[in-house]
Amino acid sequence: MRGPLTFRTRCLIAAIAVLAGAGVLAAVPTAPVAVVALFLLGAPVLVVALGWRTADPLARVVVAVAVGLTLNGLVAEVMLAAGVWSPSAGIVVVGAAVAALAIALGHLPARELSAREEGTAR
Repeated sequence: MRGPLTFRTRCLIAAIAVLAGAGVLAAVPTAPVAVVALFLLGAPVLVVALGWRTADPLARVVVAVAVGLTLNGLVAEVMLAAGVWSPSAGIVVVGAAVAALAIALGHLPARELSAREEGTAR
């Protein structure tokens, strides 16, 4: 049996899951609003929080929430300005952006924590 999954493989699996979720939510016209909101806000936050490798958990949460809100705002603004807004298209675009972000975070080089950072992380 092979060893545990690498970080890069986990990011690829997350990207596939996000794309599948976006496809399902976009295909179901009567998806509950709470589920759609949870996907639109939760998917970017989770991908960034899990992929951001920093010693400080509070910084990880702050950056993840900021990226999630910014991504949703940018997608909505661009789609409205271009005149192509539709809820299902917005879900697909956010899903594709989150999948691309998961793949990109998986390809970042791993950084070793210095002894000082390891001491402050605990």
